[in-house]
Amino acid sequence: MPETNKLDISKVLTTIGVTIAVGGTEIAWAHDCGDFGGEPSGLDCTPLSSKVKMEKSGIVEQEQWEISYFYNDSDYDYLETLRKAGESKEIIVTMNNGRKFKNNGVVAANYLTGLTVNGMSEAKAVLNLSNQDGWTKEEPTAGV
Repeated sequence: MPETNKLDISKVLTTIGVTIAVGGTEIAWAHDCGDFGGEPSGLDCTPLSSKVKMEKSGIVEQEQWEISYFYNDSDYDYLETLRKAGESKEIIVTMNNGRKFKNNGVVAANYLTGLTVNGMSEAKAVLNLSNQDGWTKEEPTAGV
């Protein structure tokens, strides 16, 4: 019997080598980001006369997306410039196997999240997503 479900650890995606770029510039110290879409929330549509609960899928809520990064002047100043410009920019998250997830958004906020003793200074950028079709997935090119 062939082993079709065998895990090949060399093909498992990790966050090592993943990059996030906004407006064509990589956020060098990014270490965390939001989800790439999601499932629609369930809406209760049970009539009062029913003895069985009924739900319908609502719409996917994908209004804002966050990037957490270790504070550095270069990333912070770049994101702050985008925030002040208020223009929609392309967002590209490139996985370590070359697959890309793309969307567009406007940097709505860019701020320090707080400081701790002997800790790394962290910052967060919040982007209002503007692609109504959600995140698109682009397969890696051959040879990657």
